[in-house]
Amino acid sequence: MKLKNYSLFVFFLFININLVFSWATDVEVSAGEPQGATSVVANAGGILYASVPQTSLNPSYAMAIYESTDNGASWTQLNVGAGGPGQVIVKSKMLVTGLNNIVCVYLLNDTIYTLDISSNLSTAFTLIAARDFDAAASLSGNGLYLFVDELTTNNIRRYGSTDAGLTWGGSSALVTGNGASPRVYMSGTRLHLSYFGPILSDTTLSIVRSANYDESIPGSLTSVSSSFQDIVTNVSVHKHRIQHVDVGGTVWFFWTEGDSPSVLKCRVSTDNGGTYGTEFTVAGSATMDVRRFDAKHHTNTITSGVEIAYYADSIQAGAADPFTESIAFTSADISGPQSFFTPQILSDWTVDASRESFNITLITYFFNFSGASGVLWIEDSGSGNSLYYDASSSTVNAVNKVMENINFTFFAYPNPVNESVNLNLQIIEAGDFQIELRDLNGRRLIKKDVGYLNKGVEHFMLDLSEIGAGIYFINFINEHSIINRKIIKM
Repeated sequence: MKLKNYSLFVFFLFININLVFSWATDVEVSAGEPQGATSVVANAGGILYASVPQTSLNPSYAMAIYESTDNGASWTQLNVGAGGPGQVIVKSKMLVTGLNNIVCVYLLNDTIYTLDISSNLSTAFTLIAARDFDAAASLSGNGLYLFVDELTTNNIRRYGSTDAGLTWGGSSALVTGNGASPRVYMSGTRLHLSYFGPILSDTTLSIVRSANYDESIPGSLTSVSSSFQDIVTNVSVHKHRIQHVDVGGTVWFFWTEGDSPSVLKCRVSTDNGGTYGTEFTVAGSATMDVRRFDAKHHTNTITSGVEIAYYADSIQAGAADPFTESIAFTSADISGPQSFFTPQILSDWTVDASRESFNITLITYFFNFSGASGVLWIEDSGSGNSLYYDASSSTVNAVNKVMENINFTFFAYPNPVNESVNLNLQIIEAGDFQIELRDLNGRRLIKKDVGYLNKGVEHFMLDLSEIGAGIYFINFINEHSIINRKIIKM
């Protein structure tokens, strides 16, 4: 028996499950930084489409459209676009309808347009001028839903379309006369709305309200009775981004709040958005600012849950590097919606998210009958900022899909633990191993090279006597896998 004693420190909150991440090398989608918010979707066949507002990419358009047929490994600029030379599109959102039509809703000046990717036809929304918007697509038919922040008032209005945005009308209605910045998320026939309101002089200090709608037929929504509720009530802090995620009636509501630092918070509903639990922090600390993020749901034959990619920015002194200004990725399972896995840094180079156009957009989809997650963001590989994409090769938490790649496992006992914990490592294939510890923001606090280990069983003892009571997280790593274990220190 080999006995190895390591002194460890880490603080983390996660569930006890094997987890393998396989992120590829960052792939450049387009050179230069976008002028407005980008977006990405996948059709039913796993083909990716990205919208990139930037007039320099195509002399004929203010926004270019890119396509990838190989899970994001390469991108081709299509002869499709929107706007004219010299114009600036400040926001775009890609959508895929239930009939597999790909459209892009975008804002140019104060006018909203819908671009049909297959026909390259842009249609103007002319009912009201817009300050902001958000949109969602029905899972059946060609239904779209548009929520508009009216330019000259504090009105938020909603509209429906049954023809993928060629015409609008449907279940149009006034949502509120005192709101701003609508954000929507649709899963199944339930649509979740959040917005700021009633509006204070500083909009981002306002209360955040939440509402639920149900789809009766594609293009038509009905407000759920008594569904409007104040979901974030602290008016002493700025809220930077707000977003629902829903899968199977479990709803996460995320937002970032604070200035320096800003932290990523969450409330969870297990009754389809009817009531929400106590807020908790997902990421961010006194030394780590988390302000921008995007989140989506995933579902497969094994499990369902939420995925979130966020920009983690160290506020400590020192030069920027890929570990202190990075894109991090984490997830939670529907069976433990408040227990998020250890964050993974997926960006290869330094990220700067100082401008609004530096948004992060996340996608979950199926490619070649296997689940994948992808993230689109801006970083600097050494020659200036460009738009990059990275994808995982397997659906997060789909353990049976990735078990064939796992060539070791380990168990921790006793658990809970008082002074030290024993780790039994079962090695299926010999190789080099590491122990890695990360904090709540995904920062690596400790990295220890265990060295080359042969096939068989290895035993370790980890000394935890110098750390306080709490929940801690340990990673074992080799070249193929990362396996995580939660330890509770009494």
